[in-house]
Amino acid sequence: MTPAEDVATLYEAMLAGRDKVHPSVSSTGRLGHEYYNTLGYVPYNVGINENAARTLEYAYDDWCIAQTAKMLGKDEDAKRLEKASQNYKNMFDPETRLMRGRNEDGTFQSPFSPYKWGDAFTEGNSWHYTWSVFHDVDGLASLMGGREAFATMLDSVFVVPPIYDDSYYGFRIHEITEMQVADMGNYAHGNQPAQHMIYLYNYAGQPWKAQYWTREVMDRLYSSKPDGYCGDEDNGQTSAWYVFSALGFYPVCPGADEYAVGSPVFRKAVIHLENGNTIEIDAPENSSENRYVGKMAIDGKVSERPFLSYSTLLEGAKVRFEMEPENLCCLHGLRLCIVCSMLSAAALHNLTRRTHRRICRSRCRGGRDLCRHGRRQTPDTALGDGARGMRNLAAGSDDNRRMALLPRRAVDSPLGREQTAPQPLQRNVRLSAEAG
Repeated sequence: MTPAEDVATLYEAMLAGRDKVHPSVSSTGRLGHEYYNTLGYVPYNVGINENAARTLEYAYDDWCIAQTAKMLGKDEDAKRLEKASQNYKNMFDPETRLMRGRNEDGTFQSPFSPYKWGDAFTEGNSWHYTWSVFHDVDGLASLMGGREAFATMLDSVFVVPPIYDDSYYGFRIHEITEMQVADMGNYAHGNQPAQHMIYLYNYAGQPWKAQYWTREVMDRLYSSKPDGYCGDEDNGQTSAWYVFSALGFYPVCPGADEYAVGSPVFRKAVIHLENGNTIEIDAPENSSENRYVGKMAIDGKVSERPFLSYSTLLEGAKVRFEMEPENLCCLHGLRLCIVCSMLSAAALHNLTRRTHRRICRSRCRGGRDLCRHGRRQTPDTALGDGARGMRNLAAGSDDNRRMALLPRRAVDSPLGREQTAPQPLQRNVRLSAEAG
C-alpha cells in the first residue's frame, strides 16, 4: 500500500511518463507517445513495432492514472485522462470485430490475419489482444454489437482452430507451441495478454461459461509436477491467476473495486488480511463435477451479480457458493458439452446420441454447460443455474442464435487474398445430423 503522502509525487511521475520514453530501453515509458497523444493511437506504418498492443495498454494506463487523479481531487485531469482511455476504440475494426493495426492516415493495416503473432501485437495475435479493454468491457461489447455478439466472439476464440502465422518472427516462438498444446482453440493461457478473457463472459451475462473454462484451465493446464506451468511465469501472473481462480474470483481490471466470479476449487478457504479481517469462502458441495455456481451469498445475502466488491471483502466477509453439476437436456437426455451448448435450438433438436458423440470436439464426460431447451423456468439472473439465461432461446430468429465465428469475407490472409471465415458450427452439426 502506497503511503498517502507519496501518492501526489507518484501521480506526477505517472503524468510525466505519458510523454517520455527511455533513450535506450523503449519498453520504459511510452514509445510512440507523440502519435498516441495527437492521433489517439500508435500507427502501424511508422516503424514502431507492436503498435496496436501499445495503444491498448496506453489507454488502460490512462484510465488507471485517471483513478489516481480522482483520489487527489484533480477533476480536470481525470476527465482528460478518461477521454484518452477511450483510445482503444481507434484500434477496433468493425468489419472483423477485432483489434487491428491502423495506419497514420486512418486506414487499417492490410493484409490482415487475426492469426498473425507479433507485428501489431506483442507475443500474441488479434484474437488475444481484442479483449485488452479491462476498464471498459461494456464499451467493447457495444462496439461488437451488444452482449450477445460479444459472447459469440468470446466463444469463437475457443472454437477456431489453433492455427497461427509466425512470419513476423520467422520461427515458431514457444508461446505459439504452448497455445497448440493447450488445445483450446486460439486461447493462449501460456502467455499473459489473454488470461483475463475467460472472465469477460460475466460481463456478457453468461457466467456459466466463465465457470466452465476456468475449471478447464485449472484442471488441464496446471499441476504440481515439474512441468506444471503451461507457459511463462512473468512477474508471478500465471501463478496469481491460479490462486485467484482457485478461490473463485479474479481482478479483471486492476484499479477497479471489483472481482469477477469464476468457479472455486476448494470447499473452504480462509484469507487472513493484513488489516486483521478475515474472508471465509465456503463451497461445501464443491467437486470436479459441481463446477457451476447456482447461488452466491455474501454475508448471508444472495447476490444477483457474478461479481465481488473489493471494498466489501476488505472489511471481512463470508462468501458462500452453492455449487451445481452439469445439466441434462430435457428433450432427449443428452449431456451437453461446452461445444454443444453453443448450438442453436434447432440444431440440438436434430441431434441424436450418435451424432452428438461424432461432432463434439471436447472431452464430453458430461453436459458441462446449459440445457438449451430451458427445463427450469426460474427468474433470469446474472448467475446461471442450469437453464438460467438460456430459457428464452426459442424466441428470436435462428440466425441470431447461430454460431457465427466471424463476418463472412471479413479478413485478409497473410498473402493479401480475401479469406472466408469458418462455417458456423451449427451448420456442420446439421449436416452431421442429417447424415446420421
